[in-house]
Amino acid sequence: MAEVLATGSRVPLVLGLSFGFVFDFPTLNGDYKMLWQVEHPPITTPDGRVSTGYQEERNVYVSPGIPDIRVYTFDHPYEMVEGRWVFRYFYQGQQVLEQSFTTYKPYAAEAKVWQQKLNKALNEQQP
Repeated sequence: MAEVLATGSRVPLVLGLSFGFVFDFPTLNGDYKMLWQVEHPPITTPDGRVSTGYQEERNVYVSPGIPDIRVYTFDHPYEMVEGRWVFRYFYQGQQVLEQSFTTYKPYAAEAKVWQQKLNKALNEQQP
């Protein structure tokens, strides 16, 4: 079973904001084929398709004591939907990790603060 090392449960809907979690598989060591699953509120893409999540097989290298991170970034306005997001890993058919977040539409003043923080962080990354 995975150990979640850091959590947060409420995520404001701010374009460009990333959210996620840090985790470790303390009893696994090496390369593993795992199923990565993301469940989210209904998202309608520009072409009219509706998605409530996705899953894909991933080759995951794990080493005990060396945490990993998974994030999702709101790259497009249509992705910014309120509700529950759930991230899961499965190994050999068994769920070994689950972390959930609830996204929400922030008040204008809060959104402005988040956007300022995001802009500052992005500017600090520029060479």
